[in-house]
Parts: sequence; C-alpha cells; structure tokens
Amino acid sequence: MKQLNLCNMLNIKEIEEQEKIKVGNLTQLGSSAHADHDRHKDDFYATPQDAVVNFLNCFLYRDKEVLNKNVWECSCGDGAISKILENNGYNVFSSDLIDRGYGEKKDFLTYQNNVGGGDIITNPPFKLILPFLEHGIKLLENGNKLIFLMRLLCLEGKQRNEFFTKNPIKFVYVHTTRIACSRPNQTENVATAIAYAWYVWEKGYKGETIVRWLP
Repeated sequence: MKQLNLCNMLNIKEIEEQEKIKVGNLTQLGSSAHADHDRHKDDFYATPQDAVVNFLNCFLYRDKEVLNKNVWECSCGDGAISKILENNGYNVFSSDLIDRGYGEKKDFLTYQNNVGGGDIITNPPFKLILPFLEHGIKLLENGNKLIFLMRLLCLEGKQRNEFFTKNPIKFVYVHTTRIACSRPNQTENVATAIAYAWYVWEKGYKGETIVRWLP
C-alpha cells in the first residue's frame, strides 16, 4: 500500500490478515516487524554458524584483515560464534547476561575492563545495540576491533549516527544472501526478510567507511 488511495480498491480485512501473516513470519533477530508477543523474551536469536564462517573466510583470508588472537564474545548465547573461533585457534572469552550453558553469566554492560584482552565480536541484543556499541568502544585499546552482526538498517537512526560520526565504522560486510537467526529450539524454516551485515570498528580509525560484500 504505497499510496493511500489504493485502499479503496482492496478489502481492508484482507490487508489486515496479510499483515498479520507477514509479522508472524518475520522471526529473525532485530526485526522491527516482530510483534511483542512473538519476540523471544530475552531477545535471543542464534547466529547461523555458516554466516560466521562466511564472514571470517572473507575478512581473514580473502581480504587479509587481522583478528586479534584473543577475542571476547560478549553476548555468546549458546556459543555459535565462540565455537567457530575456538575451532580456528582463537582464545575466546565468552559471556552472556543469560545462562544458556555456555560462557560466564554476567551483564556485558557491567564489565569495567576488556576481560578478553583483544577484540570484541558478537551478535548483540537488538534492543541494546547502542549501549553495547558505546560500552564496547570504551573498553577497547586503540587498534583493537569491535565487530557486530546487525541489521543493515542499523545504519539508520539519529542516535546511532552520532555514535558513527564519533566512531567511524571501518568496514561493513554485507550478506548478499539473506541469513536467518532462529529462536531457541526452533526447528521450522525461518523467514529471511531482513538484510544483515557485519560491522567492524577499529578503535582510533578516522577514515571513510569501506563496504564489502559476502557471497
């Protein structure tokens, strides 16, 4: 319904039902189309491990970038990102506000230092993206990286723009194939209506943002 006058040509009840179906199908991390009753209560949507492998392959091997040997996964969930990093020889400190059987149970926003000792990488809770960004950058030393998997639409927003202006994003790695983040114990196929990207900050970087694409 791009134009209001089209409503006269359609059955209003049909439109409402179609919108309900769309909302019910968008079961992904950070989807603003989630109804409150449909979102997981802790905002937990697991990262697909193949998306982690795809990003790391391109970041490390295709583009010859560097990830610190010591990494902190500060919203580790069930360990989707941590396990991939550990399997590839990284020293990973994992933590999460909620105990899901993996990592230390502690609120990231209460840490006073970078306990991981190097870079920070995570798929942050959607409702806490800005606090996570602000706190993560504060904990890093110059040259260390903050890497978040977020919706591509997170480039929008006045408050985030203020953060981006002060702390320029160094890289945005855009998924050209849609990925789907699932709720706990979800077995059915997940809709893929949301575009995601990996955002890479390097503390102290003041250049232009570089956009790269993932296959």
